[in-house]
Amino acid sequence: MLAAMSEGTLTELDPIDALGWIDMDDGSRVRVGGTALSALRPLPEVGTRLRVLETQAGFRGVLKATRVEWAEPQPPSAAPAMAPEPPRVTWEKLVARHPRWSDLDAVSVPAALDVPPLELPQHPLFAPWRDELARTAPVVVPLSVPHSSRPADIEPSPDVSFALGDVAFLDSPDWPACGLCAAPMEMCIQLSPDLVRAFGGDGAGFAALFCFACGARAPRDPSVAWAGWTRATHRAVRPASGGHHASRPACPTQAVTARAPMRVAPSNDWYRLRSERDPDAAASVLLGFDARAVEGPFPPALSAWLDDDEWERPLHPEEVEGEFQAWMEQVPGPAPRDGSFGAYLGGVPGWDQSDDTPRCDAHGAMKLLLDHEGGQFLDGALHVFTCGACGRIRCVAEF
Repeated sequence: MLAAMSEGTLTELDPIDALGWIDMDDGSRVRVGGTALSALRPLPEVGTRLRVLETQAGFRGVLKATRVEWAEPQPPSAAPAMAPEPPRVTWEKLVARHPRWSDLDAVSVPAALDVPPLELPQHPLFAPWRDELARTAPVVVPLSVPHSSRPADIEPSPDVSFALGDVAFLDSPDWPACGLCAAPMEMCIQLSPDLVRAFGGDGAGFAALFCFACGARAPRDPSVAWAGWTRATHRAVRPASGGHHASRPACPTQAVTARAPMRVAPSNDWYRLRSERDPDAAASVLLGFDARAVEGPFPPALSAWLDDDEWERPLHPEEVEGEFQAWMEQVPGPAPRDGSFGAYLGGVPGWDQSDDTPRCDAHGAMKLLLDHEGGQFLDGALHVFTCGACGRIRCVAEF
């Protein structure tokens, strides 16, 4: 363990996970987690001055604080009740009882694309599940939808991918209307047959439309959205009557740019939300809402990775989550980096609130086909699911 005795400012802190960063006065950054912060009550806020007493090297050499204290005197306050210790599980039982990392391979659409397995660096904490994680990471095609401040207007046609605007290429000349208010729906996104071929459709393109006036109040009502495969037999134009219901100004048709396909591992948040539906997975035990502390004896590789003075103590959930997050940061993600809005084909839904994966009445849980944010869904997205057996399409919106 390394001695420190220097001061800095807490600049980032997740109040749920108690994970954050301290910007030190000497210009360096130190990772800090719930274990180090447990001695401070109440939990410090961003902007608080802290004194780092001891540090140690974490995953890939990232420096993390193991003991901190207030750098300035704190006003007296009533001490809050200490949170109960999370339930524990031994490493041996964890690996034996939860050999499966998650049900990821059962909830993502298989894509007919030649993409190598996910390249994950070695990590002794997740070694028993690393091969499964690399093998089951779904293929994703990231899509970019221009921001209104950087428009890329195009003339829509059946053989290009586009978003927004008042034109769609459908099997019928009739523009879809909301089943609740009967107003014309808003265009979200249409994808060309060539782009979606690897995800199904049998040579058809894909279109998705939504009524924002009703959808904001009833986002899971199937009648407020229209989504499905289309042969683009007709050029449909949104009727001028009825007014625009979108939460955006009327916008011309925008070009959708597809990026190179990649394999993407889900985020911590997806595993946490999924833990309610897949409680027996190792990911749920380690990262879920009811995550457990892990105690030894640990295997030699993991014991060597842990600090020599602390290898016998349990690993707390916030530490495990912090390590998983740092591990996943070594792998490229699908988020656009050019200021455009994100969308993607395949993968798992980027839930913002809860796992609301729909079910096909005949065949069970459906799989994500498309996540579309596109500047229309605030902090959420339109999650479009398909049934691999019968092809049924369902939409779930989040705002």
